[in-house]
Amino acid sequence: MKTKYKISEQDYLQATKLFLKLSKRQLINHIIAGILLLFVAYIGHGVVRHGAIGAILGASIFSMLLRYIFHPIIARRNYRNYPAIKQEFEIELEESGIKISAETGQSNIKWKNIIKWREGEKYILIYPMPSLFHIIPKSLEKSGFEISKLKEYLQQQVGNAT
Repeated sequence: MKTKYKISEQDYLQATKLFLKLSKRQLINHIIAGILLLFVAYIGHGVVRHGAIGAILGASIFSMLLRYIFHPIIARRNYRNYPAIKQEFEIELEESGIKISAETGQSNIKWKNIIKWREGEKYILIYPMPSLFHIIPKSLEKSGFEISKLKEYLQQQVGNAT
């Protein structure tokens, strides 16, 4: 069944937040680095202790600035400067993959060419490349698009969501 949809600026912003969400591996690496810095700050003396504390504070502040201020500003600007994302899309689930078409073109994404996928509360992101993703709103289920079947295909063909 073919279903039509549009991506709003808010959809794009929330999908970008999902894109930026740390994977389990990245989260574990951040936690380990934080624990190591805390350990160095606890046992270190003088410059070493101050350097570790500075690194903890700097990384925390920088991370929050990026996540909550800079990335939303950049995502909004990208959406506003990206005319193709504002078009109406048509999506169709096929046994061989996902077909997404718009006024400017069509993309037939074969299951074997999807390198990963992510699932959030409102969106599923399909990655044919490491930093390129297609946004599929879960609200399409109201229009008859089978989100559960899409997830089933993705788990069988690509693996678990990251």
